[in-house]
Amino acid sequence: MGDTQAPTPAPTPVNMTMAPTEEPPVTIVGRADDTVVLGIVFGLLGSICINTGNNIQSLGMHKLARAEKKRKQEKTEEDPEDYEAPPPSSSLIWCIGTLVFVSGSLLNFASYAFAPQSMLASLESVQFVTNILFGKFLLKANVTKKMYVGTVITVLGTIIAVLFSSSTVKELDIDALFNCWLAPPYIMYLIIMGGALVVIPSFYKTLEVAEANGKPVPHTHIIKPLMYSTWSALFGTQSVVQAKVLAELLAIQSKGEVSVFKHWFFWCTLIMWLFTVGVWLHR
Repeated sequence: MGDTQAPTPAPTPVNMTMAPTEEPPVTIVGRADDTVVLGIVFGLLGSICINTGNNIQSLGMHKLARAEKKRKQEKTEEDPEDYEAPPPSSSLIWCIGTLVFVSGSLLNFASYAFAPQSMLASLESVQFVTNILFGKFLLKANVTKKMYVGTVITVLGTIIAVLFSSSTVKELDIDALFNCWLAPPYIMYLIIMGGALVVIPSFYKTLEVAEANGKPVPHTHIIKPLMYSTWSALFGTQSVVQAKVLAELLAIQSKGEVSVFKHWFFWCTLIMWLFTVGVWLHR
């Protein structure tokens, strides 16, 4: 009798309708040192250009204000009563400052594609250094010793943050990015932020009314700047977050595996970024 061959077991069927995992896969990668350095360079140049543009805009506004003051002093009866002061865009200096500012914003946006946000956010404090320089030499502003001390502390904090920041980043797909939006801590943060954005302007207006009525609230001169900066920072923070998400989406688009322009999440992120940036600039 010949050997009897054992029957081959039937292959296990593959369940093609398997439910997806709760969280989309996230790839943890270490960026090459030169790539991170490129992001740092873009971030530094962007922050410097943003602050430079702001100061050049201020210089243009100051020159317009001086010209307007001189015009009022030399006003004659022949001048029209409905005369309106020229808009900022009529100043070439202001326009140049705006161009520099926009260029810096684009560089900052590009930097998010090359380096971690935790590292880039701290680098933006370089604006305090350029503020000192431009304020003193360009705008002829009075720079106090406290400003110098504060700037030195800020620079030291920036150096520490950069040295201890991780160069490891997460490469997320669209679903993973959207799940970050749905994370309970982020939703709670948005709720608190929304409440603060409503309460702060109302309280700020109350302080102004009290001042106008001659009954200012104690320490108003300290409270108002803190409230103003906090309100602006809330929008500024969100603009950075949405810029990072937008950079990640464009990085996904560059791989050619999926078109993010066909996904509603891309356009929602773009609108939120433009809105937060617009409010922050208008502040």
